[in-house]
Amino acid sequence: MADLRLPNLNSVTLAGYATSAPELRNTDGGATVANFSLGYNQRYQRAGEWENRAHFFRCVAWGDIAERAAQFITKGTAVLVEGSLQQRTWEKDGQRQERVEVKVYRLQVLSKEPTDPEPAEEPPF
Repeated sequence: MADLRLPNLNSVTLAGYATSAPELRNTDGGATVANFSLGYNQRYQRAGEWENRAHFFRCVAWGDIAERAAQFITKGTAVLVEGSLQQRTWEKDGQRQERVEVKVYRLQVLSKEPTDPEPAEEPPF
């Protein structure tokens, strides 16, 4: 048991709806980053009755993916996100804050309606 080796695996795939338009910004180093939340409802049966439980995930996209997210995603847009989980910690008002986020590697818009009133070509991601 002493030499038990586990593979390093950190992968997540989520499909849901954007809860707001992505917040696009540039870091001090010039990198482009977009933050948005993805939500979905889990439907389950309890005591013979169907219930829904809402789940929300904070997503972070960088570079070209961030720019495309800001261009094609609005509140309510159905999206598929592939990425990995990352944990961030910071200090605020003397208190340690912590958050687990999805670092987006791939983003696919699933909504049929374009978010732009003009006909748009398929998003290239």
